Amino acid sequence: MAALVSDLQWHYTAICWDGFYLTGARAVSGLDPGPEKNQTRDAQSAGNLSDEEGSSETIRSATPEDESDAEFNDWLAGLIDADGGFYLSKQGYASCEIIMHSKEVQTLAFIKSKIGGKVTPRIGSNSVRWRLHNAQGMDELLHRINGRIRNTTKLGQLSRVFAFKGLELLHPTPLTVNNGWISGFFCGDGHFAINSSNYQPSIQIGQKDEDILRQIAAIWGGNVYPDKSRKGWIYWLSRRLDLKLFTVYLNIHNMHNPFKVAKLKSFERYLRYMDMGYHLDPSKQAKMHKFISHFCSIGS
Repeated sequence: MAALVSDLQWHYTAICWDGFYLTGARAVSGLDPGPEKNQTRDAQSAGNLSDEEGSSETIRSATPEDESDAEFNDWLAGLIDADGGFYLSKQGYASCEIIMHSKEVQTLAFIKSKIGGKVTPRIGSNSVRWRLHNAQGMDELLHRINGRIRNTTKLGQLSRVFAFKGLELLHPTPLTVNNGWISGFFCGDGHFAINSSNYQPSIQIGQKDEDILRQIAAIWGGNVYPDKSRKGWIYWLSRRLDLKLFTVYLNIHNMHNPFKVAKLKSFERYLRYMDMGYHLDPSKQAKMHKFISHFCSIGS
């Protein structure tokens, strides 16, 4: 386990899994992450996806960054690095888009509630798109994510937008567990998985940018492998203590993704079953297989 995770590991020793949120998460961050409450709030934010509140794009005025703004900005940058992109038209109009599966529409609605933009279904695919192109809204977004984008491709796109606008592009500081960037990145490209053959749980992140995955592995442990099926790379974390520490992190730094929060809750329960040795008890294995089947069906 790398040094940056040592604080999480120290606090984890005090965690009682039954009282996980009230003990472990507060101990690390000093805050109650309230994942169920946040999930409800995110769901309520969806509303009418095309409602722009009286304008082509709802605009939120930029304010000095406080702690909650910084957390959101890091999370948003991570999600853009995973599933987003920056574009500059021939006419000189800058825009940003994030595309996600339709089951994750509430995540995009949450972003719209914070900084405006439009959320619309994509024709011919089971996906939805958040798009921001209003000049004032883009200026706010660029201010929020400057110095936080890490994906080589997205950083190149962003540099062209900044150069066109005559703005200074800040490069990111070293990756850390002390902000929401990894949460946003996992919200976009991460997966919880359980192998029904050997009961092995894992956390996986697929991505074409190998360097980002190796930065994550340097913090959390795990390995990075070529993913020939997608012509990219996959990060794989499977040691049980590392998985528990990662779930601690995700409860501190909200994914703002009700679908993946539901997966997280089920994944945590499965880890508790493993702690109790259910996977080794023949009398419990039928229950384990039933649970794995339920886990795989979440969101389907």
